[in-house]
Amino acid sequence: MNRIIKLNLFTYFSLCAIVLIFILKFILYFNTTTYQNSIVVGVVNFHSEWGDKAANIEQMKTYIEEASTHGVNILVFPELALTGYSDEEKRDGAYLNGLRKNEKMHVQLAETVPSLDPLASSNQIAGLCEKYNMYVVYGLPERDPSNDTVYNAAAIISPSGVEGTYRKINPIEPETSWCVAGSDPFVLDTKWGPIGISICYDTYAYPELSRYYGAKGCKLILNPTASSKAYGGASNDMTKWFWYYTNRLEGVVNTNGLYIASANLIGEETAPIDRTIADNTFPGGSVIVGPSGSSKDLPSTYYGVRASSPYIPAKPLNDEEGLYLATLDLSLATLEGFSTEMYKPALYQTWYTFLASADKEEPSTAEVRVGVMDFTPVWGNKTANLNQIKEAIIKSGEDGLKLLLFPELALSGYSLDENGTSTMQETLAESIPGPSTQEIAALCKKYNLYVILGMPEKAEDDKFYNALAIIGPQGIIGSYRKIHPDPSSSWYETGETPFIIETEFGKIGLCIDDELSTELIRYYAGMGCQIVLNATHDSPTLHTDQSSPYFKMAYKNQLEYVADTNSIFILVANLSGTEYGKAGDILATYPGTSTIIGPKYGAVTHAKHEAKNDYYVDYYGEPLAEMPSLLSETIKLTKARLGSLYATLPSKIALYATWYQKLKFDT
Repeated sequence: MNRIIKLNLFTYFSLCAIVLIFILKFILYFNTTTYQNSIVVGVVNFHSEWGDKAANIEQMKTYIEEASTHGVNILVFPELALTGYSDEEKRDGAYLNGLRKNEKMHVQLAETVPSLDPLASSNQIAGLCEKYNMYVVYGLPERDPSNDTVYNAAAIISPSGVEGTYRKINPIEPETSWCVAGSDPFVLDTKWGPIGISICYDTYAYPELSRYYGAKGCKLILNPTASSKAYGGASNDMTKWFWYYTNRLEGVVNTNGLYIASANLIGEETAPIDRTIADNTFPGGSVIVGPSGSSKDLPSTYYGVRASSPYIPAKPLNDEEGLYLATLDLSLATLEGFSTEMYKPALYQTWYTFLASADKEEPSTAEVRVGVMDFTPVWGNKTANLNQIKEAIIKSGEDGLKLLLFPELALSGYSLDENGTSTMQETLAESIPGPSTQEIAALCKKYNLYVILGMPEKAEDDKFYNALAIIGPQGIIGSYRKIHPDPSSSWYETGETPFIIETEFGKIGLCIDDELSTELIRYYAGMGCQIVLNATHDSPTLHTDQSSPYFKMAYKNQLEYVADTNSIFILVANLSGTEYGKAGDILATYPGTSTIIGPKYGAVTHAKHEAKNDYYVDYYGEPLAEMPSLLSETIKLTKARLGSLYATLPSKIALYATWYQKLKFDT
């Protein structure tokens, strides 16, 4: 009898558990958020009346009314659109008109958000947002009522009212004379998914915020800015400003696989007769930049047209006041790079925490002759490849090079074999030190040369790694093991440790392939590396769209973005020619395009080969040369180049560490 009762109870509770699981699944199914992909976004080339808040509010109202007739869902105005951007000028530390900080225009006109004042800009705009079912983001000086602190901020208004403000985390001169820095990202929840807010340099110069937003699932970043065409040159010279604006926006888009809507001021700001302000002329160029397709490897696309007739495409050089709008397909923003294989916030949190307290050494001022190798491996033939490698080392040593970089897995070949297995790399893998590296070490000692070689490594525990062997005049230094793996290659374990080579000409950081777009490079720059080496295997045959000008984007825009953002030189060595499998079939074709590149405005270097390997031409349809080629360049390291990064990064790095600490649990 007791057994029957126990069985009945067991059956009863089992049924209850099954029913409960079914109910939970039912609830989860019907509560799964499905975001809309189609969204109409507008950005405004906005000419602020300096110090005239009322006039600027009326202008914004006019644009909101216009945007409503085009079905705009989100409208973005520039940084400090409410007041104008320019600061009162100063000479020898004193303001020409004798103003104290609390007497300055931005402080005087700062608003609290939200505000009890019905005439406050946020309340006036909120009424229109409700009326037109629209989101509006605009720049203003914001006052915190709790402590009277003023921020360079962006107000975020939704159809439901005031959502809050994003406070610029990296204000620059002259903003720092009247505002303090914010510290918190702002993620806006919408029916199109989460949307991130940033201001100007927070997007262009500090990649951590965009990376945070991408990791949080934001497919769109709204970026009010006040970027002046005087950047890097005279106020009437658009060349450097245009390069900077497009390079930084496209770099963020390509790195993270998302959209950016950037609204910039336009025109010259003039002050009342009793004020003297900085001479700023803003070029407009408000744009919406996003991915071109399902892969972040495709070049960026500029979206949007002028709202008024005739329809003028929005381009960064557009210098007409007005509203530009675009209908975006957010499904194209795939957020590639945030997979569990490629995005490792737990590691980044550890690195950034260490950076916050690490001692910084003086940058090097050396000149060093370096080389990168377009290398055609004989697939699966280590002996043939080692002979090629030694020939290149001898040539480099005789030419006076001090450092030579080979591509990823140059010793073995990269491709999986024709059966889709990866036994070749495992079969050819060696320990480091090992037979091949010992042979190379003898040549490095003879020629006083550093060699970095991509190869499959077999560790003492019989695990395999996609590694770089580091060999110098003093012998075999060690190995760097790829931390961010290619998801298509499962034969190797992943590493966890960055590798910095200490040389007589400064610190050098190592990375492999797509790691060039990760926080690893930021870590190296923060640790004082003025050179980063990138061994890669990029190939058009590895990408879906064979007609894509991928290498133009990858080797021009993306490398410039990473080099300039981090004030570093980047050496890239890529495979070239064709890899043939065991049966003689083509496994992959590689274009070479190895290059040496530095910061754009600090002695930029675009070293490149003859036309067949020039990254400004297409590589599709023509057979590639099988002969490897060596590219060499003498680069000059300066304190000034890295100094700009040192000036700003240390004060923020601990903050970024807390973001990655949070993301460690979210992703």
